[in-house]
Amino acid sequence: MSLKTWIAGEKLTAADLNANFVEVLALGISPDFNSGEAFAVNKAIIVKSDSKVYLSDASDSGLSKFVGFSKEAATGADESKTIQIAGVVTGFSGLTAGSYYYLQDAVIAIDQNQESQNGGESTNNNWQSFKTGVGVTTISKIGVMMDTGSPVLNDVTITLREGTGTGGTSLGSKTGRPSSGQSSYWFELTFDTPITVSAETTYTIHLTGSINGNWRIQRSNVYADGRSSVNSSYDFTFRVYAKSGLGDIGDTPGTNSVKVGLATSATELLIINGG
Repeated sequence: MSLKTWIAGEKLTAADLNANFVEVLALGISPDFNSGEAFAVNKAIIVKSDSKVYLSDASDSGLSKFVGFSKEAATGADESKTIQIAGVVTGFSGLTAGSYYYLQDAVIAIDQNQESQNGGESTNNNWQSFKTGVGVTTISKIGVMMDTGSPVLNDVTITLREGTGTGGTSLGSKTGRPSSGQSSYWFELTFDTPITVSAETTYTIHLTGSINGNWRIQRSNVYADGRSSVNSSYDFTFRVYAKSGLGDIGDTPGTNSVKVGLATSATELLIINGG
């Protein structure tokens, strides 16, 4: 940085002062924070009550304070990472110069799914592995396709586990009762709290609970990033719902209309903290 300096009695010009101001803004202020979860570079970051930093979500009713943009990627919690809290953030693409930018609502959508089926297997102690997509940080809901008899008298539990198979750590589970007398029916359960996961990582859907029905399966290898418990070349039906869009910004206000910056070019954003 090459800021102009003055000596006593020297004339201060507006042009020189403005040049110094612009250079300081471009440098930015970038202290380190302790991460609360994984995040990529140039994501909008908030700080929560535990004093850790997380990806923003404008639709979060308990929205915490926006602090800035991540300048280093975090792979998980409790990592010391640099967050730029002032100045001009570089490295964006597609911004519209002169437009204000706001925190965006994260959305829950299908991240991974396999919906082909030509047979059925027991709902008790069978499993299907899958691989999360790019940028996924939480899983909110899991669904499986079933055929059910009438009446259904027992509950089914869906457990999410680390790795492939039932030997991995249980990350969370939810229990419910499928509807009776259904054919090719999607039985979907929402976890009480979204489960934190890592992007591009293998997890397993584990079903337990015997019912007069079955979990629909495709007796061929149609999902490349996972397998069933029945056969390594078969795949059960499933839908994995993940929250996406965390830490995103856009030129249309999100739910809580938190303004975070003014685009100075297609790649640069001047931080407006909480405006």
